[in-house]
Amino acid sequence: MTRHAADETPRTSWRVAALSLLVCAAAIAVVVPAQTPGTDPSANASAPQRRDLYGRIVVIGASASDGFGVFIQSTETAAASDPKTEPKDVDAPKPRPSPPVGVSLAMILRQAGSHATPGAADVPTSHAAPALPTIRHFTSGFFFANPGPVARSEVDRALDAQPSLVLALDYLFWFAYGTVSAEGEPMREGAQRLENLERGLQQLQRIIDAGAPVVLGDIPDMRESIGRMLSKAQVPDVETIAKANERIRAWILERPSTRLLPLSEVQAGLRERRPVQLGGREWTSTDELPLLQKDQLHPTFVGTVAIASALIDTARAFDSDAPAPFRFDPEEIRRKILEAKAAKASLKPVKESSPSVP
Repeated sequence: MTRHAADETPRTSWRVAALSLLVCAAAIAVVVPAQTPGTDPSANASAPQRRDLYGRIVVIGASASDGFGVFIQSTETAAASDPKTEPKDVDAPKPRPSPPVGVSLAMILRQAGSHATPGAADVPTSHAAPALPTIRHFTSGFFFANPGPVARSEVDRALDAQPSLVLALDYLFWFAYGTVSAEGEPMREGAQRLENLERGLQQLQRIIDAGAPVVLGDIPDMRESIGRMLSKAQVPDVETIAKANERIRAWILERPSTRLLPLSEVQAGLRERRPVQLGGREWTSTDELPLLQKDQLHPTFVGTVAIASALIDTARAFDSDAPAPFRFDPEEIRRKILEAKAAKASLKPVKESSPSVP
């Protein structure tokens, strides 16, 4: 037994030494990771991806966002109808006026964001500016008829689109206005309207919980539209509107990923034809270029451009370092919408559809 133990001692010592050496090597490998010559170890670490605020914008809301009553027409039509420019040959076919084009808020945003980056005209395609914003919209001109299901459906579709930014200009409007609650019950009293507003805020909370920032408008005073577009029964009293806006502001203050576009203030300025500052520019409603339609409820084409600029300007607070790739020039946007429509029509016949169809 003694001799056997003695014979094994050298072998045991060798094994212990080898094992110790392996342990030391492993420890060194853990403490000092292998480096590639000429590289910074920190450069190999995976940096968090920065989300493009304007990469995928989704618009939700009611008739103002849907473009109710907003139409544009080629300016060439007016020139063609001028007797001085009409053909002398009475038998020659006269130019047919181009049909008006319905315009939504999303269409305006799409064309406002389609311009080339200044100074990039001569830059090769491979080195051009980043991809243009994707604009999708899930809006409805019939929000008032069934606000609960419509509101829920819009948010469902918005979440499926995985937005980087949601613009909800008039999403809350029919939770305070109207005669039907989100539950399909009659709605008349101020308390009912304020309770109904909570249901709208709950739907917007779903977007916030999904991680997307939201710009929303508050509740404007639309009493001037009674008898034009709205009935008296649909319009909340001034006190209810004030309480609704107080609640919306308090709700936003508790949520860093939300921002308010004070639509109530904007609407008051447009109604009174006072100059309003929107998107870093002054806009004034005139007889020749009104910003509100005759129904005193919906913005005109130029009015919608102004509001679109204000929405994007408000959204900049989410990422002030990110340049907003938009230019809100009404005439340029008008031209681009008409060109896009003409180009689409030249490819194949298409059936006219509501601007609410994405």
